[in-house]
Amino acid sequence: TSTAVCSVNSFIGECWTEKFNVSFNGFGTEGAACMGQALAANRTLLELDLSKNRITNIDVILLATQMKSNDTLQVLKVLDCV
Repeated sequence: TSTAVCSVNSFIGECWTEKFNVSFNGFGTEGAACMGQALAANRTLLELDLSKNRITNIDVILLATQMKSNDTLQVLKVLDCV
């Protein structure tokens, strides 16, 4: 749901963790948008796994566009999404 995704967004935007796995969570376009916003602000996350969610190719492009200012993320996994 949007509340859960935005909570994750808030967590990623403010967290100090280096790896975050949210695979198999079932989120799609709205989740990808929130993740992109969070990644734009995050400066510590090195690896994010979004695999096995309902993220489309267009969602991945949106995510990449939103996180252009992020220069710390090294690994972004989006395997086996819709």
